[in-house]
Amino acid sequence: MDTVEVLRAARELIEKPENWIKGQSIEIRPEGNAYCLLGALSWTSYANGNYMPDRTYRSAISAVIDSVVARNYGGASLFNDAPETTHEDVLSLIDETIDRLETAQANHELDRDEAIEAR
Repeated sequence: MDTVEVLRAARELIEKPENWIKGQSIEIRPEGNAYCLLGALSWTSYANGNYMPDRTYRSAISAVIDSVVARNYGGASLFNDAPETTHEDVLSLIDETIDRLETAQANHELDRDEAIEAR
């Protein structure tokens, strides 16, 4: 999985409001687990056989933290658990992070293509 795939998988885990929580990472429930923002990212990494944080997971966390800091929060858990943060806010943050990474990737590919053409 690449960074964007990790973010998409984490988003899918918390897409339904009943699968998102505040105040803890993961809540195991018979009817389906619930996750905070970081818990969803952790579970995604773990579910893909990475029992220790790997480079892609760390990259996803770093990208999320950049998005959280841009919203003037000191960390992903502080954002997730803030009283004013809604489920939709968390999904929007993930979407914005994915969009930012995909734009950066597209720009990088354009720069590379321009450099090749200039030769």
